Amino acid sequence: MVTTPTKDKAMLKLCPQSIGILLPCEPFKVKASEIMGEELHIRFEPSAPQGRCPHCGEEQTVHEWREIRLDGPPTAIHSHTFWDVRYRVCRCTFCEAFNTEPIPFRFGRTHCTTYLARKICDDLCGQDQSIKSVSKRYGLSWDRVKGVHKEYLLSLKALAPQPEPAEVCAVDEFAVERNHRYATLVIDAKTKLPLHLHKGNAAKDLEPFFSMYGKRFYDSIKAFAMDQNTSYSSVVSQHLPSCTIVCDYFHIMKNYSEQVTDCVRRRTGRQFLRLGRKEDAQRIKCSAGLLNRRFPAEDEIDDEAVWSAKLMLQTMMEENHDLDVCIHMREKLQYLYDNCRDVSAMRDGWIGWCDMAMQSGVPELMQFAIRKRKLREQEIINHALFPVSSGVIEGCMNKIKVLKRVSFGLTDYDYFFLRVWQAFLPPETNRVLSDRLWNNYECTGCAKEDAA
Repeated sequence: MVTTPTKDKAMLKLCPQSIGILLPCEPFKVKASEIMGEELHIRFEPSAPQGRCPHCGEEQTVHEWREIRLDGPPTAIHSHTFWDVRYRVCRCTFCEAFNTEPIPFRFGRTHCTTYLARKICDDLCGQDQSIKSVSKRYGLSWDRVKGVHKEYLLSLKALAPQPEPAEVCAVDEFAVERNHRYATLVIDAKTKLPLHLHKGNAAKDLEPFFSMYGKRFYDSIKAFAMDQNTSYSSVVSQHLPSCTIVCDYFHIMKNYSEQVTDCVRRRTGRQFLRLGRKEDAQRIKCSAGLLNRRFPAEDEIDDEAVWSAKLMLQTMMEENHDLDVCIHMREKLQYLYDNCRDVSAMRDGWIGWCDMAMQSGVPELMQFAIRKRKLREQEIINHALFPVSSGVIEGCMNKIKVLKRVSFGLTDYDYFFLRVWQAFLPPETNRVLSDRLWNNYECTGCAKEDAA
């Protein structure tokens, strides 16, 4: 029985009343309740005698009584609800083992009821929900909310099966702190499921990945897509000598844009400024997106804005020889990546492309060809065998950026990596694992009302 105040219409005063409601508290019972300002305190005691020792089955005696305060869901008229639970620590008379009485409605090792924990975790499953907003909604501290959600994610991951062997993996780094602090992420390129998360982007941060799974898992990996990170490629070659390292389309185009197109654009803008052509210099300065844009075929363009942008690009190419050469060479490189699926054809095409780059007379393009041919030639040719892209993992980074904003603080990297892992779980798998977890708590299904 819980005592709550109600308003008498005639007297307009609060009068104590007794209301019977169902509480998910078996095998405990309500001993008393007390209202302190806006807080409701409900006190519980065991309703059954102490059982037998779980180790030997003999009788046990009460060694001491303890109390714990659990957060319950807020009611309509109480901003905070506390469940003050009194429980026993028993001592076996035969094996002398000390056994603590379990509290079924306590969520894991947290100071929170299972019913409230489920509501918190359901809210935080939405990627737009931050810990701060959820803690404010339930009148809890942010560290209590984070602790409950971390306990939930740990239990969820313990129930998750081992990932299926991946044929193609992708590895990349993402920023987690200022001053160029990064973390390493390995995913299955097909399912986008995270296989490894570790703070740091050095070779030693990828090493633990090769001891997490069984031999069958690593034997199935045929290719690794990555950027031009030498430390990653050396570790993969050391542990998986037969694995093919692929310099994928996304990163080769990204490097071409940064090292060739943008450098030529800035150099051209400076030349215009020296000649006093300020309007042309400003137009070149603001054309980074236009110069790196990939237009569809002319017969596929049906938007006037796209036609206007394409004509503007053609005008800029006619006015500047170096930009014209860079864009045509980029299109030839894109053609190689899109169409060559034979190693010999890819090798011949790549060598021919490098020869044309050396004859172009554009310094930035020549340096790009020399650097890639010296360091990444075989990885570029490998794209014909495995036409994969780590653009998938780059897309995953956008979701991780959202999680960084809603995961309060990055000092607890274990919690942050757990949230990243859950974010990429298939929705059906996430639902099944979550249902299994909550079904393990016997009292969860008893609470149908929002009242405490």
